[in-house]
Amino acid sequence: MSAGNGQRILLVVLATAIIVAVLLVTVVYPKSQQVRIARLRAQRLQAEVTQTVTLVQAKSEVEQRNRAARRAVQSVIARVPVGPQIPGLIAQLDEAILLSGVQLVQISFGNAEQVVDGAAQPAAAIGSIGLAIQVRGSFPQLRRFVAAIELAPRAMAIDRLAFTASEGGVLADYAMRAFYLR
Repeated sequence: MSAGNGQRILLVVLATAIIVAVLLVTVVYPKSQQVRIARLRAQRLQAEVTQTVTLVQAKSEVEQRNRAARRAVQSVIARVPVGPQIPGLIAQLDEAILLSGVQLVQISFGNAEQVVDGAAQPAAAIGSIGLAIQVRGSFPQLRRFVAAIELAPRAMAIDRLAFTASEGGVLADYAMRAFYLR
């Protein structure tokens, strides 16, 4: 092998290496970057598809919860009459007293007050009538009285309860509110 032949081979090898390097930099590397970017995009899209499938699968459960919440709201609204309706309130309290077996000692009504502005109906608001009820009975009778109040057709809340020992049982003082639509 001659020196001129060796230089030619070296030049061919060097030129081939330069051509390969240029091809790698200009063709292969950009394509590999595009492949990497496409893989990342595909992974993000797969995550979005998985999340969407999960949401679609949960749709019926969400709709079922929504229907249950609407029924609960309608049930509460049905328990809130329009206006104070004191005679109906007294009838419901009388029924609770009869069902529980407690003895009514005293009942007094407080002032009506506004509680919450109605969001769905700007003109409507929920008000309440304050009640102070004092009854006498045994603890089981007093528990039945509270249960009867909870089951009453009208929405009422017991805010405070105090017990005192007395002749003939326990004296219970209830501070309550009965709700109504204004």
